[in-house]
Amino acid sequence: MSNFILIAVCFLAGLVLRKFGVLPKGSHHGINGWIIYVALPAATLKYLPTIVWSTDLIIPLITPLICWIGAWLLAELVSKRFHFDRKTKAAFWIVTGLGNTSFIGFPLISAYYGEKYLSIAAVTDQMSFFTLAVFASIVL
Repeated sequence: MSNFILIAVCFLAGLVLRKFGVLPKGSHHGINGWIIYVALPAATLKYLPTIVWSTDLIIPLITPLICWIGAWLLAELVSKRFHFDRKTKAAFWIVTGLGNTSFIGFPLISAYYGEKYLSIAAVTDQMSFFTLAVFASIVL
């Protein structure tokens, strides 16, 4: 329960600081850089070595691929309906099916299930990145 309170407090603090202009414009770049280049890689490197690889990980591994395939089907339908050009359709494929879920996903996994399940979240996040890297390279 304390994790949910922490998440709510952080969101509220961000809203209050933004509303009253306490921080200078663009100050979010520093924390975003730290999260992307330090915190998320550190979390991944902490939890991936503790994984016991088994068939139980098949679902977390294929989930990003299934989401991307669903997004691809949706993109095909929407692009035909709205007559998207090739580049717009490719961008639609990428942004609808994949995302960096670790920003919100890791804290929520920790809050709902506990820290021991962050290794599964790290596996899913890495597979999502792999799917993005492979398919974005192909369609773009």
